[in-house]
Amino acid sequence: MKKAKKAEACKELKGEDVVQKFKDGSEKWKGDLKAPGKKYGGTKACLEYVLNGTKGAMDDSTWHISFSMAVPDENLARPRAKPKRLVRLGLLIQAMVRERFNQEGSQGGSMSSSFRVWDQGLYKDGVCKLGSLKGVPDTFEIHDGVSRLAGWPADASAPMHPRFPKDIGFADCLRGTGFLVVSAKAKQILEGAGVGKPEKIEYLPIKIINHKGRVEQVEYFIVNPLDIVDCIDVEASVVKMDPINKSTITSSERLVLREQVVPPELKVFRLAKWPCTVIVQSKLADTMKAAGLTLLNFRDPLIYTG
Repeated sequence: MKKAKKAEACKELKGEDVVQKFKDGSEKWKGDLKAPGKKYGGTKACLEYVLNGTKGAMDDSTWHISFSMAVPDENLARPRAKPKRLVRLGLLIQAMVRERFNQEGSQGGSMSSSFRVWDQGLYKDGVCKLGSLKGVPDTFEIHDGVSRLAGWPADASAPMHPRFPKDIGFADCLRGTGFLVVSAKAKQILEGAGVGKPEKIEYLPIKIINHKGRVEQVEYFIVNPLDIVDCIDVEASVVKMDPINKSTITSSERLVLREQVVPPELKVFRLAKWPCTVIVQSKLADTMKAAGLTLLNFRDPLIYTG
């Protein structure tokens, strides 16, 4: 009977009434998002506590409340349980995404951190993906930031990956090989921005071999930064060490950098204990994007796990 009455009530709703109910529901939803944990400082303060241990009204038993849409504690029959580790990580990621959204909305796309992780080119249909390097011995040395320019083989090459036979286009940053592969245009912009002065960096030329086995008439280079900086906050990053090489990091829950120890003149460098990870100044990343370079992949350290 109740369902029938509700159905009749719905039939009587006019278009403008439906719109108003959606608006009312939206306002209530936004209020519910803002309300949880307000007395504990809100999401920004709780996020700061999780990342850096900065205490305010929250502590280890209440930090998560600002990320919850559950009913307030006083309305619960039993105390709110602290999230398990994986749930905590998920909440943290959501909070950071929300935080970044707020910053981008208020600052026109800029972000708070001074650095970005520079990863291999973004994936895009139509743009070639590369296979492993050919004609280059001891490629692991490039991951470690070892100088390779002297004696670099003239026939160093990378084939287009056979799994993507229809992808034959090019971009300023390509995916594949396991290294940073950039175009001549990207190299020119990096050099114009002063990268290489005073830091040490190499641009190792490679040939691109197409799906027919022919050398493409394009110029590409592997970016090999030689400067290595010990700036990872290992505890805050919650790192996982290599079980064999115990001085090397293999992954992290997030990447927290001690920015104050990075020489201010360094624009591109590697990380001590994690040298395969390349870091770039945010200002330089913005300059490269503003220059129209394509498929650049700059990642926020706080959501970088390796």
